[in-house]
Amino acid sequence: RSLFEDLRREVRRWYAPLLGSLRISTFECMPADKSGAEFATLASLFDVPDPHNLGMGRDVPPGPWRQPASGSDGRQRSLRLVSAWSIENPYLWSKYQAERRIVSEQLARLHAGNRTVDPVSTNLFGPTDISSLKITNPELRAALNESLLSHGVKPDSLLDVIGNGLSDKFCSGLFGHGIYLADSISKNDQYAIQDEKYNGQSRLRDLHARLYNNSNKHPGKVYYVLVCRAILGCAVRTQDNQTIMGSPGSHVYAVPDRELAHVDGNYADSRIHHHSLVGETGVRTQRHREFIQFHKERVYPWYLLAYQRVLNGNRV
Repeated sequence: RSLFEDLRREVRRWYAPLLGSLRISTFECMPADKSGAEFATLASLFDVPDPHNLGMGRDVPPGPWRQPASGSDGRQRSLRLVSAWSIENPYLWSKYQAERRIVSEQLARLHAGNRTVDPVSTNLFGPTDISSLKITNPELRAALNESLLSHGVKPDSLLDVIGNGLSDKFCSGLFGHGIYLADSISKNDQYAIQDEKYNGQSRLRDLHARLYNNSNKHPGKVYYVLVCRAILGCAVRTQDNQTIMGSPGSHVYAVPDRELAHVDGNYADSRIHHHSLVGETGVRTQRHREFIQFHKERVYPWYLLAYQRVLNGNRV
């Protein structure tokens, strides 16, 4: 062995533990005060207006939470928030801000061509005052149809989502590939996967190290959902994923399941595609609307929420 190789081994032996303890992070999860107004506002999301729909749907895994396809089983189901974190990711936020400017410019061109951009109504927080949430700088821009929507996420993919953003490449559903968002926690809960308990040795050890400590312990049997800022812009509405509502014979997509159709209008320069898809109830979905985004930069994960399911008074 050469002297260089011996020296290299010694350097590794002494410095590897130190280097291994360093964490270079692009994001932070900031816990919300459970006694504060911010937490109370987020907790209001789990007082769902349709508790009879909890446990309903073909995507709910088999188990005690799932209701039979024939209808309600008569058991009491509810959800409750147990922990919340605001997400600070400058990398994703800068990309989201850039997309806000792009969509704003495109909408200005549509308005200049006398093309009306219909508002998109969402109802995630209902009548709840959201002034306590950390969204005042900057505020949501109604002119962009910028909205707060929710997205359920599996525990083992959560760190990737917070660090790199949601991706249409990994999500698909009744309306094809895309980032699926909802304005009802009941909808997200259909896909929820349980994080049973704190485990520093499991595949979730990095996630647990990020989120939990002595002052905020893992409560056990939790599920996760994200509250996202989403730019809906000039949205296209459909029920069958084929035709645009209110425009018989028109097609939803320019490229199936990948890029939405162009917006009709008398504007110059290059044509503008619709910015998002709203799947209305009635054909493909029966209980909840779906909001689908095909450009990841138009969705920013804003809050991470950990909640529990309660069945007849017991956590499940």
